[in-house]
Amino acid sequence: MSASQTQRGLPECLSIDSLVSGRDRQPYVTLRWGKENGQLTPAEAVEHGRKVIEAAQAAITDAFLINFLIDRVGLSPPRAAAVLQDFRGYRKALEERGHA
Repeated sequence: MSASQTQRGLPECLSIDSLVSGRDRQPYVTLRWGKENGQLTPAEAVEHGRKVIEAAQAAITDAFLINFLIDRVGLSPPRAAAVLQDFRGYRKALEERGHA
């Protein structure tokens, strides 16, 4: 494993920079991750950023719920995982109805 990779084999650094195109003088956001790169419009970058933040918040909530169900409620890990799946479905349904 090289020094520029994480333990999971993923590139260590995600580089995000702003730029103004010399071709059309429009704003863009450049993403670089290892050997991969791409450009987004500012609106696309904001939308992706929102989705990353929402996923991070959901991961924190899911971990909290699993630990609570196992440590405080006394559920087995498989039962806690089943409750988490139900919780995720309920959260998604609320989001789709605009209540979350």
